[in-house]
Amino acid sequence: MSIKKFSNFFRTFKSTQNKKLLDLKEIHIRNKGYVSDKWASYLDVYSEIFANKRDKEGLTLLEVGIQNGGSLQTWLTFFTKIKKLIGTDIDPKCSKLKYKSKKVELVIGDINEDLTIEKITKIEKKFDIIIDDGSHLSSDIIITFLNLFKYIKNDGLYIAEDLHCSYWQDYEGGLDKKDSANNFFKKLSDVVNMEHWINQKEDLHSHFEDFPVIKKMHIDDFFLITSQVHSIEFRNSICIIKKKKISSNLLGKRLITGKKAIVNDDVLRLRGKRASLKSYLKKNIKNLKKDST
Repeated sequence: MSIKKFSNFFRTFKSTQNKKLLDLKEIHIRNKGYVSDKWASYLDVYSEIFANKRDKEGLTLLEVGIQNGGSLQTWLTFFTKIKKLIGTDIDPKCSKLKYKSKKVELVIGDINEDLTIEKITKIEKKFDIIIDDGSHLSSDIIITFLNLFKYIKNDGLYIAEDLHCSYWQDYEGGLDKKDSANNFFKKLSDVVNMEHWINQKEDLHSHFEDFPVIKKMHIDDFFLITSQVHSIEFRNSICIIKKKKISSNLLGKRLITGKKAIVNDDVLRLRGKRASLKSYLKKNIKNLKKDST
């Protein structure tokens, strides 16, 4: 290798290493482009939960509510191999935002209108990450989740930001308000274990009786959403929902090993016992296998 080629290789290698060493908070702090508004703790959380996705080939991200547009520049720098980054906002002024990278696209419109979702899915059908930083109204947060969760890839993450608004009256919230966004996600956490309490699909409507928007949904549609919720994690003002295929969300087989049951041999009768929710879902939801992949 010539000295010139080696020098170019070293500069490229060094640049790549420096970029990898730059954490999300540092990227945000160094920003000199469009204004970006993020709470410090969010950046720490995102650095943690996005660590295994940072270098993922072909990553796709949708951010709802971009305001001045700086966060899109941050994501573009942080995710080194991002394929498509879509920002959407209801404010038509956002159309004035311009980005050099062709990986960034903007969609102007109400995220809870079919036309806006149609425009987004024409660009990219599925996302590794969706971040809701929209109106922060409880009703909007709930509807946005119900509308967008199906566009998350398996092993993808859905994040609802600024849930402190869920405690404020001006944002349809309150600590004891049953239909607040935060209470919705608390209720949603029960679906992680729903194979242990659900007897029929209608039990879901009963569990979410405080949320009229869910009662208006077709029960099969809501059942499909809930059956793909793998985990729900709460941090300060953030809720993180992970999506996985249905088979990964079930308790699975009872794995009983060994041959000697000296204390209690009743357990041997449970060897190979399997939770029954998967067959129940197949029986009751049309095209379940197709929709859940």
